[in-house]
Amino acid sequence: MRDKVWSSPKFDDFYGYLYTVNNSKMDVEGFIDSTYGKRLTLALSNRFKIEDNLDEALIYYESIGLKRECHNFDDYYKRWSLLVPLKERKLYPLVIYLHGMGNSIEAEESMTGFPEIANREGFILATPQNTNSDRVMKMIDEIKKLYPIDSTRIYLAGFSQGANQSHSIYLRNPGVFVACATSGNDIFSPYDPFNIEYTAKEFEDLKKYRVPLFQIVGECEPFSYAPFNEYHENAPFKGKWGRPDTSLAVGKDPFKDPTRMTKTSKDASGKETISFIRNKEYAPKESENKDIWNLEKVNKRLELLNCKERDINTCLSYKDLKDNDIKKKIGIYGDTELIEYHYGYRHYTLGINDLNNKEVYRFILIQNSPHWPPLTFGMLAYRFMKRFSRDLKTKELIIK
Repeated sequence: MRDKVWSSPKFDDFYGYLYTVNNSKMDVEGFIDSTYGKRLTLALSNRFKIEDNLDEALIYYESIGLKRECHNFDDYYKRWSLLVPLKERKLYPLVIYLHGMGNSIEAEESMTGFPEIANREGFILATPQNTNSDRVMKMIDEIKKLYPIDSTRIYLAGFSQGANQSHSIYLRNPGVFVACATSGNDIFSPYDPFNIEYTAKEFEDLKKYRVPLFQIVGECEPFSYAPFNEYHENAPFKGKWGRPDTSLAVGKDPFKDPTRMTKTSKDASGKETISFIRNKEYAPKESENKDIWNLEKVNKRLELLNCKERDINTCLSYKDLKDNDIKKKIGIYGDTELIEYHYGYRHYTLGINDLNNKEVYRFILIQNSPHWPPLTFGMLAYRFMKRFSRDLKTKELIIK
């Protein structure tokens, strides 16, 4: 039974959201009542306290060792936030975090654990409202004018649409970014968020420069992310009850959001209307074996990381394993496999090495979890990403 706090207006909005973004197999009440859910309640309580109060936000971030800077906040879609460690460094690694579709900076900034890790590890965390590639690259240039950035260690992270934007950014800017961490997205797509197909040269450049990839997804997301050896059509969002973004920031207008595709048309009366254009769904043809297609998609990603492909027949055999087996849950085998517990929830973790026996891909599946960035995102992602840097002259990837 959910706590009374979950009946307050903003909690009620998020409670409804949990019911709209799962694959109908999620135990929402069990999620809320779990140790993980209790920790989520605390994170949401803090977020709701500071998201509409700039002074409260500044006080909170200072309490965890960070200075929050708000840039261009007079324009909702041009604004971006910086979280800078109060303890000065000669050089700062930089993490760019990109929010999900339609969400405000505030919706996710304090939900992923990235701020706490920024203080502990000494990196700057930048969160732009406009997550498009050109805006992000300009923001990086502006940040470099403000702080001494370690250009050998610039990382990308993002959730959902922000995850897809992350892939688009490093594909179009090879050699700039060192590693990428994503949540709530597919392992591979040939299209960017604006339905533009990536070119063969862009994939060749990515294979040359290599950007190690960390992915963390919920077991109960309404999309076919895992297991990799079983294809499932995306489940529809169930109704309009609930929303993840409860910020009251001035200037929000989804039809003015530069990260979303829209088209104009006229209704029967001649009045001009605006509607959204859906992203292309990367899916198998009717004649294809869908499970094999899904595994071939995994191998396309692994090829870009200079990793050995997974044997498809071996992966298909995992369907017969016990339900709690990590290979059954994820659907492929790794060079390392383990189950970690964080806030009482199982994190099924698989690592894949490149041809030089260095781990460059890590996938984590969280039990009974929906389409929402995990509380453990920042901690686990930076643990993976910080192992990588890049030689600025040769652009060669350096792995610790």
